[in-house]
Amino acid sequence: RISEQLRQNAAEISDIQMSMYESTSAMQDRVTQLHSEAIRGVNPYVSSDGTVVDIPIGSGTQVWSTSDASTILSSDSYFFNPNIGSTIEYQQMQLLR
Repeated sequence: RISEQLRQNAAEISDIQMSMYESTSAMQDRVTQLHSEAIRGVNPYVSSDGTVVDIPIGSGTQVWSTSDASTILSSDSYFFNPNIGSTIEYQQMQLLR
């Protein structure tokens, strides 16, 4: 009975250690990514089709693209909507964070 309890405790400790390792590794990856973005001066935005595009910091917080992300427009104006009066359809991109 005691050996079974010790084996179970050892397995639980091992699971906790693995979970901590994975969490720490994920956190380090995220810090590295944020540091890289800061050094390069970009923010990553994702289009509706999943394309990730690095937009220079200061280019605007309202970022729009065509469906294939071939054309990207940005502005700091909250009311910016390139679809108004345009024959091209734009979709708003989301900050990837």
